[in-house]
Amino acid sequence: MKEESKRNPLNNFDAQFKKATLQLLILSILSDEEMYAYEIAQTILERSGGKYKAPLLYTSISKLEAYGFVTESRKESVSNRMRVYYMITDSGLSYLSQLKGLYKDLTDVVYDIAYSKEERDS
Repeated sequence: MKEESKRNPLNNFDAQFKKATLQLLILSILSDEEMYAYEIAQTILERSGGKYKAPLLYTSISKLEAYGFVTESRKESVSNRMRVYYMITDSGLSYLSQLKGLYKDLTDVVYDIAYSKEERDS
């Protein structure tokens, strides 16, 4: 049964969708407050009702840092451990705004194409 599950094309669609939207989610969360990576992952999981596990979180954060959309700072936690906190930059906020607009435009277009007029009106 596991073999069948891996070959299901819906699994690939799900993975590609999550990969494509992860930067949007990370920046949206960081626009509310700075967080360390585990908190970001848990926030995504919580807000999605457990449906969205953050694939390649560190890779996405690293790319956002490389573009200057996110910075990091190291802080000592209550348990005396050093944690790396991430925060969104001004250019990250601008990019987030653009991403949100693009995401809305694309989802509206896909919705209009994928659903018939009757389905959209019901």
